[in-house]
Order: sequence, then C-alpha cells, then structure tokens
Amino acid sequence: SPIYLIRDGRIIKLAILDKDGYDHTMITNAVGIGSDFAYHTKSVDLKPNDKLVLVTDGISDNVYEHEILEIVSNEKTPQDAISRLERLLNRKRDSKIGRDDFFGKFKEDDATAIIRYF
Repeated sequence: SPIYLIRDGRIIKLAILDKDGYDHTMITNAVGIGSDFAYHTKSVDLKPNDKLVLVTDGISDNVYEHEILEIVSNEKTPQDAISRLERLLNRKRDSKIGRDDFFGKFKEDDATAIIRYF
C-alpha cells in the first residue's frame, strides 16, 4: 500500500507498488505466501509541518495522488482530512468512478487510511 509524505505543497511517494508484471485481477505477493516476499525500505527525517499518509489500495486505486494532496494540505487536522477523504471515496463509489489509469471504474476494496501531521 502506498505511503506518502506531504511536504512543502508536494506529495512524495515513500512506498509504492512495483507494477512490473502486476496483474490488477490478482494478488501477486502477500505476506505469508511463500518465502520470496520482498520489500524495500527508505529512511526519511520528518520535519515540522510534514504530513504522513498511509492508504490501502481501496483508496489508492480510486483516488488520485493530487486529490490526496489537496485534501491533506487543506484540512487543519488529520481527522478532518480522513472525513473529507471518506466523503470523496463515497461519492466516487456512488458514481462508480475510480482512477482512469487503474481500473477505469470504482474498485471495491478495503479502504483504510492513517494520516498524521507533524
């Protein structure tokens, strides 16, 4: 699942999906399935006013990064950002509109977010 750092009006990917050979219709690598599970780590020093956003694919497959950036940048509290993100996701679900660059329609999946302001 993606992890984003919002800093100075930009959204920076700290963890991303490796799409090489990725088939949107199936899980290609999950914790506990086989011994070849691989991951990458990155260390980042957090600064005052940084905002950290962790989302599951039920959000990242339906909401564009620029939408996440706009919501988190403009809300005063993490809870306000979560509430606004939830409203956007519900509107997209109701209209069956997701991200054009992923599935072209809304993809129903677990939609969880953790947002922290520093």
